[in-house]
Amino acid sequence: MKKKFNEKKTDFKHGKKHTLRKKGSAIDSAYLCITATSNNAILTLTNEQGGAITQLSCGAVGFKNAQKSAPFAFQTTLTHMIERIKDLGIFNIKLKIHTTGITHIREHLEAVNSGLNILKIIDTTSKNHNGPRAPSPRKP
Repeated sequence: MKKKFNEKKTDFKHGKKHTLRKKGSAIDSAYLCITATSNNAILTLTNEQGGAITQLSCGAVGFKNAQKSAPFAFQTTLTHMIERIKDLGIFNIKLKIHTTGITHIREHLEAVNSGLNILKIIDTTSKNHNGPRAPSPRKP
């Protein structure tokens, strides 16, 4: 069932109020890409082809400096993204998780289950392979 949207929603981005227009047909399923580093977390909602629909980070929610790396910042950013996803009318999502550094994603994945149907969880974290060969020491 495809629905057509022609309504305006208001949303907060960087502390300012702007308008989100929803046009065209509703999206049945989308990817929620979670990129979590040791300093920040960036959540991007994309369609099946990879085009970005909306994006949110801990800094955009209002956290500054060292607060962005806290688990509470990630949890509140995730709840804001869930509200955006529900406003867009998307209920089937696939998770793509890419983490670097110390992250607290596994603690807060339960929050995603609030009314959304998770079809697949993909972990795209790169694995360490000890890198290239080290250069030889300089000869005197």
